[in-house]
Amino acid sequence: MRKIHWFIIVVILLIPVTGILFYPYMPEKMGTHWQFSKTPDCYMDKFEGTFLTALICIVTPTFLLVINILVSIFKTDNKSKNIGLFFLDYLTAILSTFLLAVYAATLVWNYGVDFSIPIFMCIGVGVLLTSVLILIVSAMNKQKKMMDSAGINNCICSDGKYKDGLIEVSQDKIIFKDYYFPMGAKSVNFSEVEYVQTKKPTLWNGKWRLHGTGDLLFRIWFPADYNRPSRDTIFVMKVKNKWTKIGFTVENSQAVSELFKNKGLLR
Repeated sequence: MRKIHWFIIVVILLIPVTGILFYPYMPEKMGTHWQFSKTPDCYMDKFEGTFLTALICIVTPTFLLVINILVSIFKTDNKSKNIGLFFLDYLTAILSTFLLAVYAATLVWNYGVDFSIPIFMCIGVGVLLTSVLILIVSAMNKQKKMMDSAGINNCICSDGKYKDGLIEVSQDKIIFKDYYFPMGAKSVNFSEVEYVQTKKPTLWNGKWRLHGTGDLLFRIWFPADYNRPSRDTIFVMKVKNKWTKIGFTVENSQAVSELFKNKGLLR
């Protein structure tokens, strides 16, 4: 395990430890939910308010931590996958720290310290979003440096092949290198492809979708590309007899567009 994993474990363990320390000082009815006023709109019994809320705060970061550790065990020398691990590790650390802060604030308020939980939450969410944004930018910079240092020369060869850090195209299929979350490649035969569309990157069609679904209906899935916001073209592939589509970006969109056009797949 890496150092960041031990940090996450310590933060997760601090949640129940904090609950145990505060439990004797908690009121019989604890405020556990606020809307837009300093007065809670939901209360729980002392035991539930202390330990059930602690359990709720623990579940998600623990699940992510287990995934992080399992993926790190089977990681390869693929630098793009290692960037994905970096992103997932620090996202889990940020989330677990945020949940610890929220849980501790709830206990402190119930202990008798008078402050506004809604204001605290607004500040906390702001810090959370800012931290995630910084993490995204950091992951994008790491991927850009990796691509630059690799010196990859994207081109279409005479036999119609293409390869970069994101996809690999042969005569009969395309491989998305980081399709599954948190890692894993997917291969699609061109005989299964109905068409490929090109779109100008916008907020609505996946410009900022680094990995995962690209719309509210889960109809478009994007393989990982932490430098996607800087790409000039988004490709959307429709696979025959499939409800979902594949949205993806590449390092040389002009070359890939020409390749799909030569195969008669580009709309």
